[in-house]
Parts: sequence; structure tokens; C-alpha cells
Amino acid sequence: MASNESEQRTPSSRRLSARARWSQRSRAKGVRRGGALLLMLFLSMSIAALALSAIFLTSSSKFLGAQLDREEIDSYGADAALQLGKSRLELDPTAFPDSGWAYLLQNATIPDASNNPIPGVLVNVYVGPTGSVDVNSGGRFATLFAEVSDVNGGKTVRRLELVQESFARFGYWSNSEGSPHICFGSGDHLYGPVFSNDTITTCAGQAATFHDSVVSVRSVVNYAGANGIFMRGFRENAKPISLPTFTQLNTLIPHAASGQLSITAANIGPLSQIATRLEFVTTDLNADGDSTDANEGFVRIYQSTTANAAWVRGDWSAQNCGVWFKSPPDGAPGFYPDAVRALPWVRTMLLAERAAGDLLLSPEKIDSITGTVGGWNMARYMKEPGARCYLGGDPRLAPVARTGASAQKPGRDSTFTAVDPLGSWVAFPLAVSGSLVAVRPNDAAYLYPLSSSLNPGWQGVIYADGTIGVSGRLRGKVTLYTAGNIGVLADLKYQTDPASNLCADIMGMISLLNIMITDNAIHVPQLADLTINGNPSPASWTYKSMDDTPDAYVQSTVMALGTSFGAQNPTTGADSVLLCGSAHFGRGCLYLTGSIIHKTRATVNGSATNRGYAKRYSFDRCAVSSPPPFFPTTGRFLENRYFEVDRGRFNDVNAAFRALSPRP
Repeated sequence: MASNESEQRTPSSRRLSARARWSQRSRAKGVRRGGALLLMLFLSMSIAALALSAIFLTSSSKFLGAQLDREEIDSYGADAALQLGKSRLELDPTAFPDSGWAYLLQNATIPDASNNPIPGVLVNVYVGPTGSVDVNSGGRFATLFAEVSDVNGGKTVRRLELVQESFARFGYWSNSEGSPHICFGSGDHLYGPVFSNDTITTCAGQAATFHDSVVSVRSVVNYAGANGIFMRGFRENAKPISLPTFTQLNTLIPHAASGQLSITAANIGPLSQIATRLEFVTTDLNADGDSTDANEGFVRIYQSTTANAAWVRGDWSAQNCGVWFKSPPDGAPGFYPDAVRALPWVRTMLLAERAAGDLLLSPEKIDSITGTVGGWNMARYMKEPGARCYLGGDPRLAPVARTGASAQKPGRDSTFTAVDPLGSWVAFPLAVSGSLVAVRPNDAAYLYPLSSSLNPGWQGVIYADGTIGVSGRLRGKVTLYTAGNIGVLADLKYQTDPASNLCADIMGMISLLNIMITDNAIHVPQLADLTINGNPSPASWTYKSMDDTPDAYVQSTVMALGTSFGAQNPTTGADSVLLCGSAHFGRGCLYLTGSIIHKTRATVNGSATNRGYAKRYSFDRCAVSSPPPFFPTTGRFLENRYFEVDRGRFNDVNAAFRALSPRP
């Protein structure tokens, strides 16, 4: 019975059992009810998300593109503004400030390629002197900042550093080559860039060699074949360059006054009337065996009157010229000017020296020298070995510069006379360094330091309001500016040889008139071999150099704004008496290391018989990287470096220029 009841189930019971059985099977296989719906929902949401992403990406791309376009426009505007600023400087050099900064453009618009203002963009361009932290550099660089702002609040800043092109970068520069044009020839070798606002002419068949660029505002003549050798070619029809104006040059005067070296000269006359001279000297202050330290350069100033110009210049005279002999009691050399040769104390000195074995002269010759017998004149006396001539005020001229008992001894290198009958040295107006007094007790008070450590106001400039003479050995960096002529009275050299390329010393000389190698007894050989009785005998004439070397040395950049750099009276004097290389010239070699900038070209060799000098010019490349302090510039600006500036940090123009400006 029980079994029959179990077999007789209702249909609904059978259906439930079937569902149960299906459910069990489904659970066993991991199947979930509604999975398809969930899958569809997921896919729909994914598609919606992709659509939204596409929408956002499209809008972001448009926004980013607009932003990049705006940044590109701002960047273009900044670069264009820098070039507009540079052009403004070249057209108007007065727009460049001496210090601080100035606007070149203020809230200006920038034109596009069609010369229409770029909408929504304004620009400021600032300019100021920058460069070395050495105050003596004078701000050799100019920095431009371009600040571009747009209507969306964006800002772009760019910086351009320009080099102020110094006249010292030219090996040779002229405004005029003379009339008729003076040609380059006779084996001339010109180093460094050459520029002229006039025609550049080479002598036919003489093969002048130009080792650097040659640029003429007009043309180059006789350049073919053996007439001229142009190692780097040449360019014609260039844009002219103007010489600096008085207004520009007079900005040098306050710098000179700051260092106590604004000098009142005795006159503003010709070279024959030089009555003020500057002598550069060096001193080993720290006893290290050299005089090359930064504080070991000095200059001293000798003043006289035009009546004593021959004395100051070192002309051929009995006061300036004489002979070196050894003298007692130490056998050290002593100098006897011709003016004192016949005085009794000179004969006594020489006889005592002979007795001590320091002088190999017979008593008879001593008598002749001192005028006791024989009647020697000055020319015969200057035939003796050791004959020299010196500039007025030189310590070796003490026998004629002093009076009384102190004059009755020969001059020495160490002798110093502050005041003499013909002139005097000018005292330094500030306190004198104790270290200098310890080394040079006699003349320390008359040495003007060429360093800020010993002269706090020193700014690298010396100014004289008239005609002066220069000579000596320079340690330091100096620009000398005069309202008159400058005469190079004797060798002018750097303490550190410029051939070393150390650029330790540099000098620039600027004259509103001329710069000349003077026609004096130091530069020009003198007739020193006449017969004893003074009657001229051409067969016995001998021209002799009265300097330590037969050549002249000028280590400086020279700028003559009135007329020229050259030699005084180059057509006078002897013909071909001194050897320069393998040829003879009247005054030997002129070794100039630096640059020549002058209004009109002049000669240093005045005749076919080789009177005057043979040119031996070389270019001091230190004048390019480290020109003389505040030396005049051409008004042209050369691009040096370009920077992108973080706009977030450019909030204070004053601070930006303070960080870049030259300062002590």
C-alpha cells in the first residue's frame, strides 16, 4: 500500500520536483539567475563612460591646444620684443643707462607677420648694464628682459645678454685713411680685425698681410696677387661706425675723480710743450719676488711748466743726458749728467773710483771727461759706453735736480727728489699704506695706487685736462683719457708679458687730439761721435741710441680722436742707423701690442730712406675678453646668451638687475 501511494503523485508535485532538480543542476554548474541583465548593464555603463571620456578629451584637447597656441604666441612675442629692444639700442645708444635699468618698451603691442598688433598681448622690455662683479669692468654686457602678459593672465619672460662691442676689439680702426690714401705695405702684418669708414688700400707688390677680418665702408683697393694677402677675406660697403662723442667720453671723468686721479695738466698745447708726465711703476709689497699681485701697481705724476718742457720730455740736453760710471764707496754704478761733468766733485769722485779699482779710466781720460783738458763737448762725452738720457724728474738726474751737498754725488736708481728746481712730484692726497712705506720710504707718499685695496675710490680711470706724457711699467687695468695730446716719452709696458695670455694687465689711452711716439733723445738716435774740438767731421759721425734698447715699446690700446696715432716728426733724424730684423731704420722697431683706433691714419715711417720706425704690431686679444675699464663702445651689441626665465620668479625688476649688475 505504501508503495502504491508514492507512485500516485499529483502533476504539480512532479513539476516542483522538476524545478528542484533543475535548480540543483544549475547550482552545481555555477549559473546565476539575471547574469545577462547585469552584463548588459555593465556594457551600457562602459560605453557611456567611453563617450563621456571622449567628450572630456575632446574639450581638454581644445583647451590644451588653445593654451599651447597662447604660450606659443607669448613666446613669439617675447623673442620679437627682445629683437625690437636690441634694434632700439643700436639706433639710440643713449637709451642704454649707465647703471640700474630703463624701459625700452612699456606696455607696448607686438606686431604679427602682417604688422598688425597681436590682440590681447602687451610687452615690457627692460635693459641695464650687467657683467663681471669687478667694478672696473664698467658693465661690459647689456641684459634685456622681455616680459609678455596676455588677457588670460599668462606671463612669459625671456632674457637676452648682449656684449657691448668695444672699440678695443679691433686690431686697427680708422675713420679716414688720409688724402691721398696711405697704403698698407712694406711687409706689414696686421693681426686682429681691421675696419675703416674709408677705402682700404694696399701698396702694389708689397704683400701686406691681414690675418683677421677686413671690413671697409667703401672698398678695398689693390687686393689682388702680391699686393695684399687677406687670410680671412674682406667685406666692402659695410655700415659705418661712429667715434664716441664728447658727452660719452666725459662720463669717464667722475670715475677718475673717485680714485683721486683727475689731473690738472700744465697746458693743452702741442707735444713740444709737455709739462706733465705720468710714470707707471710696480713694487713688490709682499716680498714674494715679483710685482704681479693685484695691489702692486702705482702711478706717479710729475709737474713742471712749458718753459721746462724739454726737461720733462727728455730731449737732447746736458741736464737730461749723461754717462753711467761706477762710484765709491761701494762700487755701485752712478749716473753723471753732462751738466755737472765739469764740476770739481765729479773729477774727485772718478779719481777715487779709479783708485779703488772700480773704474778703468786713465787720469788723462778723466781729465778730458771732466773738461780739465781736451775740451770734450757733450756729443763726445755721450760716445762713452753707458751713455743714456732720462726724463725730467727721474731719480738718476739727482745731480741736477738737487742743490748743495746732496747734489754732489751721482744719481742712482733709488734716488728720489720730491721737488727740484725744474718741477715736482704730486703727493697722493689720501693716507698711504704702511706696507708701501716700509718698502719705499722715500717716494711712498707720491705713489697713487691702482687698486681698490689701497685706493678705495679707484675705478680704473685716469683723466687729464690737457697734454701729458706717459711711460713706465703698468700693473693693473687702466683707461687714460686726456683732453690734450698724449706723448709716449719712453717704453710703456705691462708688468705681465701680454704674450702670456694671462690678461693680468690692460691699458687704453684716449686722446681728444693725438697720441704720438715723441721725438726725444730716448726714442731718436743722437749724433754722438764728433771730433774732440767740436768741429763736425762727417766721416766720424755716429748716431747712437740713448735708451736701454734701440727700439720703442707701446703695450696699450690707443684711440686718437683729434687726428692720429703715429710718430712725431717721422721724416727727421738719421736714415737707417738701427737694425730692425734684417733691415735698417732710423729709429729701429716700434713694437705695439694692442689696438690702434684713430680718426685719420698717420705714418710712423716718413721717407723712402727708412727714417722713422719699422712697424711690428701685434693684437692683444685680452682687449676682446677684458677691455680696458669703461673703454668706449661702438654702439653695436652682439648677442651672447639667451635664457628662458621662470615667470614665477620674475616679480621684481630691480632685484633681477641687482643680481646681474657689476659691483665691487
